[in-house]
Amino acid sequence: MGAAMAGAPEGKGALKMAYDLIPQPKALAREPGGYSANMSALIAVAGGGAAPGEFLADAVRAETSLALRLAVAKDKRHTLLVSSSVGGAQLVRAAAKALQGAKFSAEAYALIVNEKGLAAAAGGPAGLFYAAATAVQLLERRGGRPFWPACTIVDWPDLPFRAIHYDLKHHMEKPDYLHDMVKRLAAMKLNALVLELEDKFLYTRRPEISAPVGLSADDLRALVDTCKRYHVEFVPLVQGLGHASYILKHPKYAALREKRDSFAEFCPQNEGTYRVLFDLYEEVAEATKGTKYFHIGGDEAWLMGACPRCSRSVAASGKFPLYQEWLDLCAGKIRSLGRVPMVWDDMLIKNAAGNWDKLPKDLFYVRWNYGPNAAQEDRAKIDNYSKSGLEVILAASTQTGVPYVPAYEEHFANIDGYGKAAAAAGLAGIVTTTWEDSGNHGETFWPGFAATAQAGWQASVNINYEFLLNFTRVFHRVSSGKLAAVYRSLGQASVKCYQLLAPGEPYKAENAFPPPPVVPAKPGGRWRDANAARVADATALAATLREARKVLSAEILSGGRRNSYALEVLLSSAKVMLARVEVFFALRDAELAIEEAYAAFAEGDRARASKLVHDASVGIYDGLAASEGALSSLVPVWERTRLPQDMSVFETTRRKYLHDFNNYGHLASKTRDLSYVIFVERHMGAFELAGTLMKASGEILRAKAWPLR
Repeated sequence: MGAAMAGAPEGKGALKMAYDLIPQPKALAREPGGYSANMSALIAVAGGGAAPGEFLADAVRAETSLALRLAVAKDKRHTLLVSSSVGGAQLVRAAAKALQGAKFSAEAYALIVNEKGLAAAAGGPAGLFYAAATAVQLLERRGGRPFWPACTIVDWPDLPFRAIHYDLKHHMEKPDYLHDMVKRLAAMKLNALVLELEDKFLYTRRPEISAPVGLSADDLRALVDTCKRYHVEFVPLVQGLGHASYILKHPKYAALREKRDSFAEFCPQNEGTYRVLFDLYEEVAEATKGTKYFHIGGDEAWLMGACPRCSRSVAASGKFPLYQEWLDLCAGKIRSLGRVPMVWDDMLIKNAAGNWDKLPKDLFYVRWNYGPNAAQEDRAKIDNYSKSGLEVILAASTQTGVPYVPAYEEHFANIDGYGKAAAAAGLAGIVTTTWEDSGNHGETFWPGFAATAQAGWQASVNINYEFLLNFTRVFHRVSSGKLAAVYRSLGQASVKCYQLLAPGEPYKAENAFPPPPVVPAKPGGRWRDANAARVADATALAATLREARKVLSAEILSGGRRNSYALEVLLSSAKVMLARVEVFFALRDAELAIEEAYAAFAEGDRARASKLVHDASVGIYDGLAASEGALSSLVPVWERTRLPQDMSVFETTRRKYLHDFNNYGHLASKTRDLSYVIFVERHMGAFELAGTLMKASGEILRAKAWPLR
């Protein structure tokens, strides 16, 4: 084999052991030279269907414009060969022999490249597709021809279930985008998609629940077919205990609420709850035939015991029996539909206490914790799960609390820790969530998706900034570190930028900082005193965001970047963030101008006082106009892959949409369009302050006393 076979060591430098690959393989031997294919080369696939060969052929065509011939054979063996040499059969045999060094799995594969060609052997169809996916990542263009560097790879996953959860709570993706997402997830060896449907499925038994647009049964069938083609398990998620406002906001279902003035939760002791949920389950199950799992939600049902009947039950026996009743009925229904239930575990575990032995074993529990130290915090729970015999999946997160981009490295720590913990404890897998609470665009999540692929495939590799560098080389084919630095800096800037104008979490967006007072305050009580840390942050943020805008614009204009749409989405977010900084600067400058104008007025220089106040007003208006302009440029970018946020665009006289403006306080539900990204700018009183100052700039010229109060 030439070079010694290398595993992926833990610690610093782990990612330098292989080529730019996500996920990093279990073992790789690098060799000099490689294989350059010409027009006579043939892609031959056996035992894995056409998908591996077509996936590889499409990549070769995109990279080099060379259309390689494809031959597909039915065979008990699972092999792939790219060669024009008579020595191809020998190369395939060598790959099959190398495969014996892998831990047996239908997802395992061995891949060999030398001067005669590229060959792979796999444990099953999924493994053969993953071999093709690795070949695509290794592919280079040399002299206008496809080239693969010489190497031997033997590879298999640590965890059998490696999933992404994707949320359609507040918007509807165009189906084509979901199909493309599946293909890109599979290319990173992720093998499950948990799709949270909420009201974005067109139910026929309960049509009032559905948004005016959503996935039809035919849409779901087509998506399931795409998932099967790329070995991605499709998992529908229908929330049904908490997070039920998509149903309970309708007056028709008010009697099913655990608390009459809250849309959040079903009453688990109301028989009508199950009539509704079972109708939804049956429709979604019918549209997703041939899939294995069905997620029933169940998280964050905090109101349990609020209704009179449930309160009596809680007083007598605690909350666990009520959760157990809901779980037994709903999971039982899912089993009757031929699926394996999944459930978020937080409410069950929180209230299980000494009832662990009562938890059923024929479903999957999804333990979620989204903090960077989740694995340490949950060590006892993970140990209990490991000993319990229950099927457990750990759920990390890559969504963020603000509407711009995720805090990538913080989420890396969460995903990395949970991947290592799941592998060490022998758990079933890992899923990374993308809750749509703050309305991020899906393209901002790909670093987290890639991290999940790595954590689930080979958990020993540390996921850190070095991984982010690797991500930009693989996902965008950008060799310099500038783009990785942009991802990092935007992730680090995101929360600080949001908090320039609003404290705490974005669910409290209405609690924005008030704008500066129109009567100067004493030192220590001034607006800039209260916002001193933000004043310091704003200057650094401005420099960071301008550099990000510059780099992203250059990368987009250069053309030829893979997944360039993700760069456009990042740029649109960076522009909104930079406009927010400009609003903050305008408010800071307005306070200074008001103080100077007040002093000039006291000295009798009304003309100067008037101009200062006028210019402060114009500065605020300009900052707000920059925000509106950034929003206007963001909308067409985001709506390239998603339908308008405002479902009223699709309303008819027969199908209206009841928007829940108080959906758990989610930022993305506060508006019926994408303007939630500048919600604070519009609602913090800056526009009113600018109007007050503009009016006062005229009054100052003739006023005997300071006209602003």
